[in-house]
Amino acid sequence: MEHMQRRGGTKVNIIVSIVCVAILIVIVQTLSGEHQRSHMSRDEMQIRAIYQSWLVYSNTNNGLLPTSGLVKRKPFSGAIVPGRGEEDPSQNTTANLFSLSIMSNCVAPEMCIGVTEPSSHVTVCDHYNYDAYNPGAGVFWDPNFTADLHATSNVSYAHMPILGEAKAKLWRPTAGGSDMAMLGNRGPLGGVHDPLSITHRIYPPFDRWSGVICFKDGHSEFCQSFFPHGGNDNVFAWDHGGGGGAEDSMLTFTKQITADGPVIEHD
Repeated sequence: MEHMQRRGGTKVNIIVSIVCVAILIVIVQTLSGEHQRSHMSRDEMQIRAIYQSWLVYSNTNNGLLPTSGLVKRKPFSGAIVPGRGEEDPSQNTTANLFSLSIMSNCVAPEMCIGVTEPSSHVTVCDHYNYDAYNPGAGVFWDPNFTADLHATSNVSYAHMPILGEAKAKLWRPTAGGSDMAMLGNRGPLGGVHDPLSITHRIYPPFDRWSGVICFKDGHSEFCQSFFPHGGNDNVFAWDHGGGGGAEDSMLTFTKQITADGPVIEHD
């Protein structure tokens, strides 16, 4: 009888252990979900805050969002003169956009890095040189601020390229459709599912892309598709009117802009 009681007690202990493990799993999953939602919320607030700061910038800059090529213009009478000369389109790169935003006190360097940034190449610029500002020498932001996804980038977020028809028609608060993507978590090349793309690891599940996108009217959404709102416009590919088309919603990194066009980057 004692032997049977010991066996029965052992079974009870096993059941209790299983129940405890199950409870712990539920707790861990709940905490993990809350952690993810917290990160998502912080990332969304950060992205929206950057875009809102650009809108504020436009209030005192002829209704235009930050445009590096209009700050550092082409030489006028042989010299770079603030506010004089033609726009220099080659200056409208991702690095210059965010560096100008920081120098203009629109955003802080820390805001340029995503909460869940998975790439070791992307780090906060914790030594931003505000003293670099020297208009007389043609320096309007810290030139050492970088945005190279394959080397060193002080920026996590993709943005609408500042070029072509899209720039002319959309790079101002009062123009364009509210459903145009302006800023958000970056995505894979061409908006094609790629398990090797590090952008799939920004948010789980890691077998497909998901992220936050801020639209023209200032609202933001957590999206799990390259085609927000169920449309036919892939926000990580030029698929409507080619590079810079005003009807084409596109988010990317602009590493360089040459006479032959933009050099864009994905990772």
